[in-house]
Amino acid sequence: MGKSQRNSGGSMKTTFNLNNFSNVAFCTQNRKTAVKSKHENTKKVQAVRVKRRISDNVLIAIISLITLFVAIYTAYRYALWHEQSQMNRKCNSKLRFLLIASESENLTAINHVLKQLDYEIVHDTRDHWDVQWTTAVDSFDRETKLKPQQLVIHFQQALVNNSLHYLPAFKFPEIKTDSKDGKFIIKNCLVNGTNVDNSSFVAQELIKNPLIIDGNLVEIEAISVVTSINPLRIYRPRNEFRIAFTPNFDNLTKYFCLKSMKNEKISESLAKTYRITLDDNIDEAIVATLVKSITNDRSKRLANFHQSLQLMHFRFVVDSSYKLHITDVKGFIELDSIDEEYERIIYGVLKIAGAGNIYEFSCRGSLECPMLSTMKDIVSANSCINYPCNESMCSTSECELCWPCLNQVPESLNHLHRSFREHMQRGKMRRIFPLAKHNDDRNIVNQLSPANRLSMKWFQAKCETDSTWC
Repeated sequence: MGKSQRNSGGSMKTTFNLNNFSNVAFCTQNRKTAVKSKHENTKKVQAVRVKRRISDNVLIAIISLITLFVAIYTAYRYALWHEQSQMNRKCNSKLRFLLIASESENLTAINHVLKQLDYEIVHDTRDHWDVQWTTAVDSFDRETKLKPQQLVIHFQQALVNNSLHYLPAFKFPEIKTDSKDGKFIIKNCLVNGTNVDNSSFVAQELIKNPLIIDGNLVEIEAISVVTSINPLRIYRPRNEFRIAFTPNFDNLTKYFCLKSMKNEKISESLAKTYRITLDDNIDEAIVATLVKSITNDRSKRLANFHQSLQLMHFRFVVDSSYKLHITDVKGFIELDSIDEEYERIIYGVLKIAGAGNIYEFSCRGSLECPMLSTMKDIVSANSCINYPCNESMCSTSECELCWPCLNQVPESLNHLHRSFREHMQRGKMRRIFPLAKHNDDRNIVNQLSPANRLSMKWFQAKCETDSTWC
């Protein structure tokens, strides 16, 4: 940079090389520039890395979305395939009908109906079955565990063991009567036929003032279907009853021999001549009998058994005051008739039970069948959008039919779904209980359980919005 020289006077003199100084300054500047350039390059590299990381994340997100879409689409296609497979399986399969009856019975009518409905009939209880129909009194073991969709058309125990309208009857040999003036007919306890064997039997008093038409005793037969006990629901074939004239009615061996005549002609004749309406009287007698019977302990034990329904056979005689008296109640009917009337009854029973086709049967015990019933079919929005029901005040009676309140009692909601489906599938069946119109008979209303009162209230609400429910 500089050199020291001695001058002539002997002193030291320092000289500087400007070129060297400028070189040093240039190197320093280059070093700063290099550092700055390196710093900028580092920033660029970091920016590139950030952009690359963002790009990678975006790519991963896109791939994830595509993968999710493919998974959802695959699941959707599988669900469609599975549903279609199930439908194809249902369409290609048959419901199996277990029919238990004695060999002597003529089952032409029921076999014809089952053939028309494409049922497969089996006779062995060990076979797989969907619907069981029995003509025997106690052929089904209540301890048997049923599958959720299986249906038994026969309650496991007698539903009626007492009646408001029964003629006096006495069980022998355990009970004897002191009556000396009355006439009695001897019948076995199964009230099936007139033969008497060594088993228990009953002696039933003959009516003292029967209605006699042309020297014949008048007998009426009617059939009803009990689809539920608690709440009680009763249906009856529309205008379906039989009237029999029994000649020589004082001869006990011919008591109530079936001599059928055309129902329509006899009904019109009786209505005009004796001013009675048979249908209404029959309904009242059946309802009064069953309402009283559901309060007994035997029926209470059946109340929660929802996979059964009962076909009831009522037999009446008419007295001279045109009042009906029940003489027999059977928990089954003989299927040995080949009349179209019985075929209609059999079909009506299967239809109202939801066993008329495979789809309806597959929905038994399930609320997930929107083609049959939904919540809007059960709940009336008009009564639930205003105070206090819009605040879910279920303690008030006016709100108990609203969804939040019904949802708290799933069993009640299930019964209402069944009630709606029965109404839609009733065909020629006519509901005779619960009544859609307000019942003024306080004796009947006071006997009802809370479940029955709720059911009556629901039917009355449906009647107010749709006259077909009345």
